[in-house]
Amino acid sequence: MQLITLIFLLVSFSVIYSSTVYRSCLDAVNDNNFTTDTYSIQPRIGGATSQVYCQFTSNFEVTTILDNNKETLTSLAKTQAAYGIKVNIQYENFDDSDLTELLKAAGVCQQTMRFVNRKAANWHNRFLFWDGSYTSFIANDGICNCLITQICEQTNILTKPCYPSIETQSHPVFDFTGRIAVLPQRLPLKRIEAGDTNDGTNKFSIGKLKCTRKMLISKKLIFDNKCQNREEILTDGNLQTCLTFKQNEFGFKLKIQGHFRFLNISNSNSVLDNIFVQSLKPLENDNGDGNCLRQGNLFKCSISLIGEYILYFYNMTLETEICEVEVLE
Repeated sequence: MQLITLIFLLVSFSVIYSSTVYRSCLDAVNDNNFTTDTYSIQPRIGGATSQVYCQFTSNFEVTTILDNNKETLTSLAKTQAAYGIKVNIQYENFDDSDLTELLKAAGVCQQTMRFVNRKAANWHNRFLFWDGSYTSFIANDGICNCLITQICEQTNILTKPCYPSIETQSHPVFDFTGRIAVLPQRLPLKRIEAGDTNDGTNKFSIGKLKCTRKMLISKKLIFDNKCQNREEILTDGNLQTCLTFKQNEFGFKLKIQGHFRFLNISNSNSVLDNIFVQSLKPLENDNGDGNCLRQGNLFKCSISLIGEYILYFYNMTLETEICEVEVLE
């Protein structure tokens, strides 16, 4: 179900740290006409600022893409000690507090990894994730039994173990590439800890962190009559709560920020006949007058970034019941 944030204020505003620095990709894309670009992101006041690539998709989603310091193939040092090597993953130039704050608004994350082994033992390799949990090469989150999903994707078997068996063979040879098979809330990978690597070669690279969040659609209703601030009744998702208008002509303005495809206007039991919906800011490729095409109580409107629409009712009975005004994708 689409999540909609409703704002019933006479004046709307957004808080931005400055004209060029944003708290998140969601804020940056929303403030720049939904443009995919690299933006200056500062997740918390007083924290670090980084240039982050923010992608807006056709599904009305914003993807935050973070670089890290281990994207090229890196060799693990040789050691006999258990977990004697600790390699931290740095994302952009954010510290732990910055990244934790950024993740709150970033959405659902995914990440890839490549791990190459040439006859080095892997008895003491483990991986620390952002939630503080450790995982060996055997994953337990139900995505794939192997921490790197390559073998599960090739066989389409989620329970397929790593092959060769990384944790039972003393000197395995493998080269795995794929998604990291842990739940999204555990990402990103924070540190690799390794040991007993002195008999061969271990190399790894970590993919960019990609977190995707669905954009919210913000809307507000402004009536041209005295309704005593009862607009919330028309947006509560309940066809049993309605407003009755005692006029044969009336209308109100609807402001929408965000992409959408349809408006649905309904009452409890019938089609409302005499309605038109018109855009106050039609697009250049619109049908010329900015009117939304009607199919019953469903109005298909030109997709615009910030839309202002007039919903006008005419030749109505003296008591007209309206129950819902919905914004649909």
